Amino acid sequence: SDAIGGLMERMGEAGVKPDAFVFNALLRSEAADRSLAWHPDEDVEGADLGADPSADTAKVPSGGLNSNYTHAEELQNAVIRVEEMMRDMVESGVDPDLHSFMALLTAYAKVGDVAAAGDALAGMKARGITLDTWAFNALLQACATASDLDSAVRIRNAMRTSDIAPDDITFLHLFTACARHTRAVAVTLRDEED
Repeated sequence: SDAIGGLMERMGEAGVKPDAFVFNALLRSEAADRSLAWHPDEDVEGADLGADPSADTAKVPSGGLNSNYTHAEELQNAVIRVEEMMRDMVESGVDPDLHSFMALLTAYAKVGDVAAAGDALAGMKARGITLDTWAFNALLQACATASDLDSAVRIRNAMRTSDIAPDDITFLHLFTACARHTRAVAVTLRDEED
């Protein structure tokens, strides 16, 4: 990201405006930031369902931000950087395309922000960008990260009515949402005070 940012500065000094390709490279770089790293099985395997969720080292599946990453503020900052870059892109007169929105969706998916990912899909649709399996899969990943099984089912139904074919990643995210939801319920049931 720093190298691409430096290139954009040099382009500006030379009087060359960055185009969608440059902005998309920057967006993808930020969306791939290490602080947004996520693997679908990391917080499922070896999770301590009896651990204290407020402990820094707790590895308890939960909704919201990536439950295997304990630095929520860094995660949010990574997403904010992607959002700011998207705004910079629009403000500089460059129209976001499918690749721009996919970088944004990827960031939202990794932190489990289902509402923001849904808004991004609505923004794609409003701009006439065709929604495909990959876009819906990013939204399903957000549901899986957030343990939001109800939204995942609604999204899968929306895919059906839109005639968007699922793939193996679609079902991976659906199964992950089921597993995380089940584990979240198990944690709640184990809490004797609840």
